[in-house]
Amino acid sequence: MSMPAPNTPWPPEAVADAFTQIAADSAWLSGDMDRIRARARAPRQQAASTPWQFNGGLGGAAARAVYGKPRRTPGSATIDRHLPVPLAVCAASANLLVGTPPAITLHPEDEANAEAEQLLVEETTTDEWAAQLTRAAMYCAGLGWVFGRVVWDTEVRPTPWVEWVDADRGVVEWRHGRPAAITFWDAFEDPEGRRGGVWRLLQRHTPGRIDYALYRGSGDNLGQLMPLTEHPSAAFLADLVDAEGGVRTGTAHMTAVLIPNIDGNPTWRDRPQLRGLGLSDIAAAGDVWADIDKIYTDLLHEVDSARARLLVSEEYMQDAGPGRGLSFDWGRDVWPLATTGLDGGSTIQQVQFQMRVAEYEQALQVATRRAFDAVGLSPITVGQDPGQGAMTATEIRARSTATLNTWRRKARMWRAGLSQLVTAWVGVDAALRGYAPLTRPVNVALTEPVQDTELDKAQTLRELRDARAVSTEYVVERMHPEWTPEQCATEVQRIRAEEAGGGDPLGLMPPDGM
Repeated sequence: MSMPAPNTPWPPEAVADAFTQIAADSAWLSGDMDRIRARARAPRQQAASTPWQFNGGLGGAAARAVYGKPRRTPGSATIDRHLPVPLAVCAASANLLVGTPPAITLHPEDEANAEAEQLLVEETTTDEWAAQLTRAAMYCAGLGWVFGRVVWDTEVRPTPWVEWVDADRGVVEWRHGRPAAITFWDAFEDPEGRRGGVWRLLQRHTPGRIDYALYRGSGDNLGQLMPLTEHPSAAFLADLVDAEGGVRTGTAHMTAVLIPNIDGNPTWRDRPQLRGLGLSDIAAAGDVWADIDKIYTDLLHEVDSARARLLVSEEYMQDAGPGRGLSFDWGRDVWPLATTGLDGGSTIQQVQFQMRVAEYEQALQVATRRAFDAVGLSPITVGQDPGQGAMTATEIRARSTATLNTWRRKARMWRAGLSQLVTAWVGVDAALRGYAPLTRPVNVALTEPVQDTELDKAQTLRELRDARAVSTEYVVERMHPEWTPEQCATEVQRIRAEEAGGGDPLGLMPPDGM
């Protein structure tokens, strides 16, 4: 399949259901109340009505006789407030996966490639790389998948870089269950300011090549194929592409990858164009998000209903004139003494209803716990575990079974995707800068979310030293993995010097005679 033909529906009809799901997930992720209410509001029939029902006199009486008592137009009171639990869940997922940036290293067979090693060290250990990776992982969890692509523009920076693309800006072409091509697009406004038209620049990534095409169409149709020079945002490509409208990447690898959040959406298992896409954490929890927002809306309504109110006699009210009603002057300081009450006492009475906050909080906890269970997060991961005090890694791991299982499932997707993407990235850089390409894919190591504590390390090392199973060098390297070999060697010398004097600076050596 090459570039889409003119007047093709866009996005393609084969993936329309996926884009509908993305739009629904995006509403919960962003907290867009208009879209949330539109999805949560169940369709219902409305009784016939007329404005005459609200009138007085014979006309109003006749209208009420025919149409009945007037009913106010129902609002969207079911969900009026949003609790950003979906965003918190997706952020927690991203932090679990790449909160500590992955270690990306060359395969042992490529360790002599100094230029490739330099690229990885300079580009994948920066705060910018870590921040963009975390954001990509969050949107991957929220929308179901994310794309990564290799980009280069020597006028922007001398080396290529990785750009992350959201799920609703790319379409995958599958062949035998694997991505054969990925097409991205950017939408532009009409250069002459005409309304209604949409310009799209498509770029289609295949192994070793990227093809470009510019279309002028509508919101749901590509429209006509246009020369690249017809839009200023695409004109720069006209001098770069070959006769077929594309460029060679200089590497045999495809310069774009798809990384699913959870591999496989059960809803699409029989859809060839969709089954390889991911399942978002938001879709996995289903209607639980609506339940949370309904409870939260009712809680705030309960708070509003419990506001103090006053029952005031009519003599304290100010008449605004015929048809304008009565009002109470809150700023007035002096009032005449009134005795119109039945007992001749005060005629201003305060009324305040009791708030059922505890019941709503309990309901919220139950609903949020259901959401965490649905996405595979243990209570301790999201701060809902009742356990107190310091715990060892073994104790934390025992309480984090669901989180660890989820991490392993997602980590497989990210290790595979990052390895493919970074290998292609290095391949493009090698072609641009003229050094040897890699012969094997790069290695990607993700940090497990539950790490050994200092107490765990000390206990383990003490047992190993008691068994005479490890050396001093091993102990120092385990206790200080962040140290350089020179720092470790210096510390070992200090320890041996102190041991020669009769001390045990680590507190790990068994007593003499044992």
